[in-house]
Amino acid sequence: MKKNIVTIILSLISLISIAQTDADVENYNYVLGTQTIGPKYKFTTEDALLETAKAIYDMGSRSLKISLSVSSYLGVSGNYSTLTSLVRDNTSFRQSIDMPFRNYFFWARSHANWADGYSEVERTEDSIQIYDLTKYLLSRYNNTGKTFYLGHWEGDWYLLPNYDRNYVPSDERCANMAKWLRTRQNAIDKAKNEGGFSNVMVYGYVEVNQVVDAKFSAKKRVVNCVLPLTNVDFVSYSSYDAQWYDQAKYNTVLDYIEANLPPKGGITGKRVFIGEIGNSLEKSSWDIYKHESDNRAFFKTAIAWGCPFVLYWEMYNNEFDTANNRHKGFWLINDKNEKQPLYNMFTYFYDAAKKYVASYKMINKTLPNYMEYAAWAANYLSTKPTSFNHPIQNNTGVKIGRNIQGIILENDNTSGQVAVYLTNGLLVCSCKLLPDEKKIISLPTGIYIIHIQKNNSTITHKIIL
Repeated sequence: MKKNIVTIILSLISLISIAQTDADVENYNYVLGTQTIGPKYKFTTEDALLETAKAIYDMGSRSLKISLSVSSYLGVSGNYSTLTSLVRDNTSFRQSIDMPFRNYFFWARSHANWADGYSEVERTEDSIQIYDLTKYLLSRYNNTGKTFYLGHWEGDWYLLPNYDRNYVPSDERCANMAKWLRTRQNAIDKAKNEGGFSNVMVYGYVEVNQVVDAKFSAKKRVVNCVLPLTNVDFVSYSSYDAQWYDQAKYNTVLDYIEANLPPKGGITGKRVFIGEIGNSLEKSSWDIYKHESDNRAFFKTAIAWGCPFVLYWEMYNNEFDTANNRHKGFWLINDKNEKQPLYNMFTYFYDAAKKYVASYKMINKTLPNYMEYAAWAANYLSTKPTSFNHPIQNNTGVKIGRNIQGIILENDNTSGQVAVYLTNGLLVCSCKLLPDEKKIISLPTGIYIIHIQKNNSTITHKIIL
């Protein structure tokens, strides 16, 4: 048994090394990410864009969503007449985009100038701006492996003035919005068709956000009266209206979006991603642990359907309740610079996901396909990872925690039995728990399943080290 444990530990150490050094593992799309748009605070001498971009990267994400707008970030300034001049000449935007992220999502020329009629002058301006930005990105980031997604803020709030869900948009208004989206996409396609680049890509997307009204109430929304008239590459869903649905009902909403998306050659896999998702701390009853579990459940549902990206809103909070003088808590790091349990969940997730992909590659000599990875990720997210400072309590009377040495077990006044397994079912160790015993089981970094048997009952927990 001792020999087997040594072999398991050496295999885990090898797996950790691969996960940290293998470019295929490092650059794999781990789907789950976040964004920084309009943060209300910062803590360093850097501006809010650079500070939050670095915070997102340090957390482990390799996707970055931002707004191409100087006014969106504290400490960023300057006047730029074009999108290209902004990302090229503004130090903060340039440095943020130069960071080693793999996927970038930009709100780029997000407006409703088309609403009262889309003139030739307006079409030309939009076309030139998006074309020039696409050419710049393809040139500057040639052979970097980066992918850029050019889109906009929640489209239904452009289609429905003043956030009025009772407003019925005319066919002409829907057609004008579709012209705007086709103009943008045509500019991207034109720039790409001219060639001269490799190992870098730019896509266009439309964002929908009132899909439930269309799906279940047959109301005219972007998803059913605009999207079918476009040629966009992807659809982003700001999914607050459906995020509480169970898996089956949520799937019908995503299926509905997908059914209204015209086909597009040259793109494999799902083309509907989650551009915004999340519950604020306020909506989670000001309970930081409920905030974690609520949002983790949302992520699981979206990933299980097959979304290629699921982006939580957001790293630093952007919504402030002036009446009560408090932040609403759309955050991973709060206004006191405290990392929330949801932040910890992200870090544990990335660590576990990289080890899963490294293990899969080691065994199968290839990377997992998306649905294989999604099945693993959805299963992982179904169980709360244990944090350092919030031990699991359960009906066996054993508190389960962790520190830098390994797993910590604090028993009550009755004896029991504990067994620790790897996720593939291999037994790592088993031992007795004596009454009132505090036991530390030293283990290397990894994912473990703990079985505790006491008083004729057995409980199981997943823990990440």
